[in-house]
Amino acid sequence: METRGAKHNELQKIIDACMEVNGYKPRYAKHHLEDSTYKIHQSRVCIVDNKIVSYLRISERQMHIGRSIVKVGGIGHVWTLEKYRHKGYSTAVLRDTNKYMLAEGYDLGLLFTAIQPFYARLDWASFKHTSF
Repeated sequence: METRGAKHNELQKIIDACMEVNGYKPRYAKHHLEDSTYKIHQSRVCIVDNKIVSYLRISERQMHIGRSIVKVGGIGHVWTLEKYRHKGYSTAVLRDTNKYMLAEGYDLGLLFTAIQPFYARLDWASFKHTSF
């Protein structure tokens, strides 16, 4: 098992797998191919037997908090191929992502989820929000 940033030659495999896991939705290709802020290393992957089995994408943005502008990593497109689930691959990608975001100087990471306990065990904390 290897976790790392994706490589340019893996992009189409990532898009195809996003569509396989989540059903065909053209927006998955657009999120990668038409977002001018996207950088391939912001796609974090877990490789097993030369196959991408788990993935997530970091969308880098800036956010105003009071008078400060902070660097934010929005986590999205989190998936693991069905036959590879419950083997720790998504956990490995998230641990890699935490290290990557610290090394890259992100001030804050955000994600929206219905499975808070999964992320909480990896040091992600929930907070109540009043607007989106």
